[in-house]
Amino acid sequence: FFSSSMITPKFECRQDHNFVYIHVYVPHVKRTEVELVVDGTEFTFYVKPYFLKLTFSHPCMEQTEYQTQYDLEKEVVIVRLPKQDPGVEFEDLDMISKLLARKKLIEEVKKDGEGDEDDDFDPEVDCQVEQRPAVEPSSATYYGFDNQFCNYFTPLQEATAEVVDVPTPVDGTTV
Repeated sequence: FFSSSMITPKFECRQDHNFVYIHVYVPHVKRTEVELVVDGTEFTFYVKPYFLKLTFSHPCMEQTEYQTQYDLEKEVVIVRLPKQDPGVEFEDLDMISKLLARKKLIEEVKKDGEGDEDDDFDPEVDCQVEQRPAVEPSSATYYGFDNQFCNYFTPLQEATAEVVDVPTPVDGTTV
């Protein structure tokens, strides 16, 4: 589902009495590959290589199918989400930073001194996360203004393979 080279697409939100409309600008994608998830106030949009997760001020209805349109000329997917409570005004739909903000992942459940602190500790659960250092290429090709870029397309190579005809754009080779 998710790869290491996700792109946050350009988007716009608006609303009427019953629906929230999200215009997601995603060039060169197939409408049939779009995945949408609504979980209360959170909206997730995914189509390779684009990923968008928004948090609204009020919940939308969760459904198995959502009404979408793809405008081929403008390269925009238009998603129509029904409001859980019609007539409720969703605040800050024009504030991109608020929509992209995530909820707190960790909440304090107990106050200090209440209960045993080790109630939820499970020694069998592996809490380690694999971390890999960035690898610097030894003989890389630099390009762009003042040769500031190197291997820019490498992380996108898997995602752009369906769109770009050049298998290794950094080397400049052709098919």
